Amino acid sequence: MQTMRNMNLVYMFVYAFIIFLSIHFPPRIKCNTEADCPQRFDNIVECLFGICHFYIK
Repeated sequence: MQTMRNMNLVYMFVYAFIIFLSIHFPPRIKCNTEADCPQRFDNIVECLFGICHFYIK
């Protein structure tokens, strides 16, 4: 019985990991200033540590 619970726990973590990998992350765009980042109307754009970061307003 304990083995079955452990297997269910393993399956749960495997499924959670697959779901995490399927999340769409925005592309990493390199920049020197904010002007190098593509501007979008629905996001706030910042250039931090040489990478464009997009934040929802």
